[in-house]
Amino acid sequence: MTYAMYVLAGRDPNALLDAGTLANLTQRAFQTYFQHFFSAGWATQSINESLPDSLLPPLDRNLKPTVQREYPKLNTNPTTTASVTKAVDVLHINQTATWLCTAILGWLIATTIFIIVMQWRHRHLMRRNIACIADILVLIVGSDNLLKLIEKRGVDLDSEESVFTRLGWFRKSNGEVRYGIEIVGGENAVEWVAAL
Repeated sequence: MTYAMYVLAGRDPNALLDAGTLANLTQRAFQTYFQHFFSAGWATQSINESLPDSLLPPLDRNLKPTVQREYPKLNTNPTTTASVTKAVDVLHINQTATWLCTAILGWLIATTIFIIVMQWRHRHLMRRNIACIADILVLIVGSDNLLKLIEKRGVDLDSEESVFTRLGWFRKSNGEVRYGIEIVGGENAVEWVAAL
């Protein structure tokens, strides 16, 4: 065993002079020898196996052999019952909260479907994608009635008077047909025409 520790130390005798290294190497050597001893079947006794008479007699507390030599024969049942359990986290939800969440999800799904359908139905009204303020300016640049109203009353119109606007094709007073936003009705009303 000393030679095994010497080999584990890399054949360096000075390394064995260190107490920590010596303790670690001793434990490794004893562990290896005991594993071989155990795997050879000398450390345990099989069930219902009788010990041979060639074994030395048992020793008492004073390490003296006892007169009576008794090795009890084990009569152990070779089968056993085992139960394996595994802890599982269970999420408990209040019934009211469950129905409330289901109703909210249903409402969100219905709203999303409604928006998709309305967007699909009115998609033909938009001639181009509106991505920035310049796209909106293009829609109102030729709308004479809307521009006159904004010039006359300012951007903030009075809340008591309703002004309706529409997006689509219209014919101006000079006969020009264009696509944009214009006021519906009023004086000098434009003529709304079918899409070109």
